[in-house]
Amino acid sequence: MDIEFERLVLELERVEGVEDQYVYRARVGSVWQSVGSLDALWLEAFDQGSSGSTRDLSSSGEDLPAEKTLAEVGKALFDWAFVGVVKERFLEAFTRAEAPEKGLTLCVQLDNAPELASLPWEALRDPRNNGFLGRSPRVVIVRTLGRSAGPAPFVTKSPLKVSPLKVWALLPDPPGLPKISGMKEWRKVREHLDPLEKQGILHLDECRPPTLETLGRRLEKEPCDVLHVVAHGSPSRVPEEMGRLDLESPDGGWEVVTGLELVGAMVRQNPPRLVVLNICSSGESRPESLYDGLAQHLLNQGVGAVVAMGSSVSDRSAVIFGESLYEYLAEGASLEAAMSGARQRMALGPDRAEWVKPRLFLAQDHLQLTGSHAFPVPTTWRRWGAFVVGLILLATGWLVVRSGGWNVLPSQDARSSQKGGPGERCRPPAALPDLRMVYIPAGLLDVDGVDVPVSPGFCIGAYEVTRAQWSAVMEEEPPDGDGDLLPDTAPVTHVTYADAERFMGALNLGQEGPYRLPSEIEWEYAARAGASTQYSFGDDASELDQHGNCRNKFGRDTYDGTAPVGSYLPNAWGLYDVHGNVAEWVRSTGFMELDAEKARRMGGSFANVPRNCSFDASPSWVKREDRSREETGFRVLRELTTDGPQKDS
Repeated sequence: MDIEFERLVLELERVEGVEDQYVYRARVGSVWQSVGSLDALWLEAFDQGSSGSTRDLSSSGEDLPAEKTLAEVGKALFDWAFVGVVKERFLEAFTRAEAPEKGLTLCVQLDNAPELASLPWEALRDPRNNGFLGRSPRVVIVRTLGRSAGPAPFVTKSPLKVSPLKVWALLPDPPGLPKISGMKEWRKVREHLDPLEKQGILHLDECRPPTLETLGRRLEKEPCDVLHVVAHGSPSRVPEEMGRLDLESPDGGWEVVTGLELVGAMVRQNPPRLVVLNICSSGESRPESLYDGLAQHLLNQGVGAVVAMGSSVSDRSAVIFGESLYEYLAEGASLEAAMSGARQRMALGPDRAEWVKPRLFLAQDHLQLTGSHAFPVPTTWRRWGAFVVGLILLATGWLVVRSGGWNVLPSQDARSSQKGGPGERCRPPAALPDLRMVYIPAGLLDVDGVDVPVSPGFCIGAYEVTRAQWSAVMEEEPPDGDGDLLPDTAPVTHVTYADAERFMGALNLGQEGPYRLPSEIEWEYAARAGASTQYSFGDDASELDQHGNCRNKFGRDTYDGTAPVGSYLPNAWGLYDVHGNVAEWVRSTGFMELDAEKARRMGGSFANVPRNCSFDASPSWVKREDRSREETGFRVLRELTTDGPQKDS
């Protein structure tokens, strides 16, 4: 589905400094708000050292801070920067982002407060449920510059390229230095992109030998569209160096190359459109000047988007990040959504707190306010096609880097929401304006070899019903009785079948429905989103921890109980939590047997192992009036009497 992302620029400026105290002001829009002083020592209090083998040869190798410490820093940072009118405008935008087809891109701009660039802005906490904004699929945090000295690479509209899109990799492995997994990371990338290369749409190549001279000469003769760099890196010893990295030397040894020299080789003629720097400290800058950082300097020289690391990163986390980023891009996700997914995978890896280190830098001058979140692509070749079309348009200037993603094709949900189409009726009811619903088109569901028609189309909740929504509609506390322990965005639980029916009855008082529970057929049809595999995303159960809140046998559970709705990736039609979190009540009708005392639940829950969260699992039968189950919830369906005529706009 398409999501329109509202852009909100948070600009901070230092107005004075007294000894170890700095005083700042912030603004969102034209109104400045004083945010008070900040202890200079606090800026250095967050040590982002890494454990294990790192790509920073200067790293002390100290252990990472615990997730609790990272959470405390994120909350303190939010509470300090978002006060007064700044907080009011952020919360207003945040509320708008919860509406159907809406999202929020928070652009952090620190030109006049460069010393704040070292802080983990990606770890900002959600003020309502204390989740990390940087890992939310609905909120994107990027870093921007207030000025750009370079050209505007995404506004010239040259003819569409017919030659293969060129993605190059610079993978030095200098002798005498600790081994890094650059080649392993690149092999994973090639595995994901191999079908495109075989079709002649994409061309992947390595810069050999991986020296500065070879890179500069090749880019001068044959520019590339995307450059992926994996190398050892370290902070600068001299401010003007803009970081350092180790490349192979022409004589077969190794040499230290400054960030300034690397930028010079990249942008001598036509800079790459996207640069991925899987290098330690490549996203850092000096406290005295934001423009002395490697990633920031690339933006100034005409590169439209840079992915870089905020500090030293372990080799194993860097590999997880690199392969995950390209996997999500290949599946049709926007650059920002791919970053969010890669961060979530890092958070489930061996060095969990390192998810905060990847940073996304975008040229602010070229951002727009709209974009797509993901492509509804149920088949493999369409996923590859979405990725390729996005990169081709990006490389030729026909596509603008957007604050919400790369918008290439309208999604099914967007097309059906045109005036006169049934999706227009998926607007939330007046009694519950934050109930986001998704249009599901009519079609067929394979049930034991029989094609069962699902018609007409219908609207269904993108999320499970939350505790806050229960209270708003029923005007009573949620039946779970855990008001002091669970956030309002957690799904409502301990719900009997009769409770769910009462909720639907209250919604139908507004005469906007009819609203009801989905049938088993409707639920599975919407949850599969065209997939014929065990899960909505494929057959690999090891990927479930990115798509649903189930009990993970590998010990990578993020939540012991329910998670706030929408904490995991959606299916191809924009439905969240179809695997796990809470098992959802459904109506036992049609091809399914009826039972006066029991009813079925679908999707599995946080208490189930992956197998029982799959579509192959049998729906669970439980007593309709059993209120003891903390893993039972539901979502809302709205009937449509006809799919109606659809007109092309």
